[in-house]
Amino acid sequence: LIRFDLVTGKVRILDDQLSFPNGVQLSADKLSVLVCETTLARVVRHWIGGENKTIGRTEVFIDNLPGL
Repeated sequence: LIRFDLVTGKVRILDDQLSFPNGVQLSADKLSVLVCETTLARVVRHWIGGENKTIGRTEVFIDNLPGL
């Protein structure tokens, strides 16, 4: 998962430990990005905004998805 800054033109790696990432969605409040990890049958949330204590944090959003 990478971030591209339109103002500076810089690219930053946010998460390089994702397992077969497939499907990326910006949350409605634009504070986090949800990424489906197909091989692990889960969705993780990566915080990109909000309180400083949460920015950069990654957490499991949904785990043990059926059918995978």
